[in-house]
Amino acid sequence: MTQRYWPRQQMRSATQTAAVSTRRRVEKGWHEDCHNWDDYIHDESRPPSAVAVMTDYPFDVTDRWTRTWRTRHWDGATEIPSRWANAVAAVENDLSCWTRKKPLPDFTDHEWDVLVIDSDNVLFQLRQRDSTGWGGYLMTENPLETDRPAASCIVFLADEVQGNLTGHRRIDWPSAGWDVLDPRVVDGTAMWCRTRDATPIARVGALCTDCTTGW
Repeated sequence: MTQRYWPRQQMRSATQTAAVSTRRRVEKGWHEDCHNWDDYIHDESRPPSAVAVMTDYPFDVTDRWTRTWRTRHWDGATEIPSRWANAVAAVENDLSCWTRKKPLPDFTDHEWDVLVIDSDNVLFQLRQRDSTGWGGYLMTENPLETDRPAASCIVFLADEVQGNLTGHRRIDWPSAGWDVLDPRVVDGTAMWCRTRDATPIARVGALCTDCTTGW
């Protein structure tokens, strides 16, 4: 299952691919080219930002929220949208169980960042508390559209973190040793589903309590 990450990226539908703007495709290239920001920074097709821009990042960040691992309080200029905070909490809960091949590090000294870029997309990262900018242990490979509904936000972040762990850290999650679960929206709820037959197994955010004996 170690090669699961790249096929997952390649399996995105033609409709989804067509819907991604030129700018967003450049953003996706940031990560695939190992943080090559040059194309993005010099993309003259990007309109100038109409709001304040944070300069600690190699891209325009118009809003930011931060919280320490396994705490509830988010620091930011405004209140974080609940659907993004809930997505982080759900994924954080599920990272407590069903990892295979290598253990996760201790994230006690880590913080989550939720970053709004260009006012209409969101990036997430989990980084060490004393680090700054972009480059955490976990980072989303693709931007999340700000208008995504709550369940879709949870599935998006679960999918991105899973791909990051599998593709870059060589950690299978969530895995019982033979089948890595796939996050999907099922009847309006974010669910972990068996890859081989799409059977819902557990709610994203409740994996450790919904699933105690494998699948």
